[in-house]
Order: sequence, then C-alpha cells, then structure tokens
Amino acid sequence: MRIFTALFALAFFIQACDLTAPNYWPYNLDETDRMTAAPFSIVDKPLDVYFAGESVPDRAYVRIKLLREVMSYRPGTPDALLNRLLERSRQLGADGFIVLGQDNITSQYSDSDGWVRSRTDTEMWGMAIRHTDSIAYNDRALRHLEVVPLDNQTDGGIIKVLDDGQLMAEPANAATRFVRNYSLEYLLDSRHPWKYAYSKQQPVVVDRPSLRMIENSGFKMAKVEIQNYVNGKVLSFRVAIMDGVRKNQTVRLLYDTDMNLVERQWQQDAKVAYRVTRHYDTEGRVAYEAYIRTENKREPETVFRVNYHYHTAESFEAQYKDAKVINPANQQGE
Repeated sequence: MRIFTALFALAFFIQACDLTAPNYWPYNLDETDRMTAAPFSIVDKPLDVYFAGESVPDRAYVRIKLLREVMSYRPGTPDALLNRLLERSRQLGADGFIVLGQDNITSQYSDSDGWVRSRTDTEMWGMAIRHTDSIAYNDRALRHLEVVPLDNQTDGGIIKVLDDGQLMAEPANAATRFVRNYSLEYLLDSRHPWKYAYSKQQPVVVDRPSLRMIENSGFKMAKVEIQNYVNGKVLSFRVAIMDGVRKNQTVRLLYDTDMNLVERQWQQDAKVAYRVTRHYDTEGRVAYEAYIRTENKREPETVFRVNYHYHTAESFEAQYKDAKVINPANQQGE
C-alpha cells in the first residue's frame, strides 16, 4: 500500500459557555439540564435554522447542546459564525439549530510597549436540536477506547468518551494517560471544550484557526498548533504543551491512496520515536490502532493495541429514553 502525506479535514470548535452576554433572548434555559447526549446519526442535508423571538421549530424536537462561537480581535460576520455553529451542530447529530443571540464586545488592553489598544470579540450562540421525526442513532459514535499493553507487564484500561467528547482514563495509569494524550480524539476532536486563536506565525483566515488549547480550571492541559494546512485541511500539527509540560513535537499524518488516515508519526524525544498505525473494519470504522515505539534506532516494538468500541442501538436507547421532547406548540417545554 502506497502511503503519502495528504490533507486531513478538521473542524475547529469551542464549547458552549456562560450565557450572560447582552441581547440574549432566554429561550428554554429553564430546561437546559435536560438536554440529551444520545449519539444521533449525522444528517447529510442543510440544517433547519430558527431565530429565537422570530421563528420556532414547526415539529417536535429534543435539545442536544448549547453552543457558542467567538471570533476574536476583529469584528466577525454573522454568516461566518453561524456557519461554524451549524457545522458543529451537524457533527453532534443535529438537524436544526436555534440562534439565541449575537453580540460584539470591545475591550481594551496594554501591549508590551505600554500602548493601550482595543479588540472586538464577536460572538453568537444557540441550541443544536434534533427533530423527533428523524431520530436515528450513529453507529460510528465512539463509546470508549480499550488500551491493551503488549509487554505483559504494563497495566491497561479503558478510556471513556464523555458526553462532551472529552476522554477519561479508567484507571489513570501510565498506559491509558499516554494513549489519551496522543490520541487524535483528544488532540483534535471537535466536541470537547477547546479554546482557539490565531497564531501570529500564520495568516489570519476567518475559518481556519491555527492554535487550539484545552484547559482545566485555568491549567493548560494541552496546546496544539497547526503547522501546515491548505483550505482548512491539515498536513501536520505541533504539540506545544502536554499535561502542562512544554513539548516541541511535530505530528505528521499519513494517508493511503483512498484518503484513509493510516498512520501518524512523531519524535517523542532525542531517543524515542513513535508510529501509530490505524486499521479499519469492513464498515470503514477504525477497528484498532497499534502504537509502535523505536528507541535508539533499535528494532521497532509494538507496545500498545488500542481497540475502538462504538455505540450500539441498545446504548443509544439507554441515553435517549430520558430526553425531553419539546412540542412546538409549547415553547417553554412545560
């Protein structure tokens, strides 16, 4: 199989946050704790868009997630923000989106030379929904990763995929932490709460942020900088921070002739390099990954096998059964 570097499409998203900005129209906030994390199938048609205070869904639906997009340092256009929100919603299995508000916030700051400057952040937020007449589950929704060490000495474990896309290792041992930290589901997944910005080294393009950071209570857990991309698709990225420790590791993505991702590579340190090969099942889903370690130019050794486990119809029903169905004739869901 011929392997070559190719373009890897990524979606860069941020998580919904505090909904206290001006001009917010309080649409169903009393029911936001009753949203569903069921893994809906991804629709292949444009989403229905509603504007709170002007239009409402005309069919019954369930809420999936509150989402927000922010464009920093210069005013953004509503279309650019809305397009991002719609793509994020589609990735969550939504077939509709309710726009709840938009605002421009200007703030001042002092630069390194003492000059007082201003910046404008444009934000838009809303609710991703799924109409109940089109409910179907996503058999490609990842449920957990199973880490199987191959040295018969290291303990393995399970890495759960939480409702917001974050990964939680159980138990949190050396093997599960390593696999979590270097999995693409952790570094590049579109659902969990990343902040993003534009790198000074890259041209500022509205739909292609080049820096992503995940934080926990203000602590920088990981920082990823996109190095090479064309039209929003990535050739390689750099891991700048991992578990709060500064790194300088470039990850290259390799694909086969059918544009399936088959391998990624990085230099762990001066002595150790890793290759991770990706293998697919007959339905085109990732079946497992093999983590291959090379140290001091010795023979490569496969140290982990990571099996991918997906949601089933049964697990979907278990999550969906308690979802609150909103009747369009009663906008407060009472």
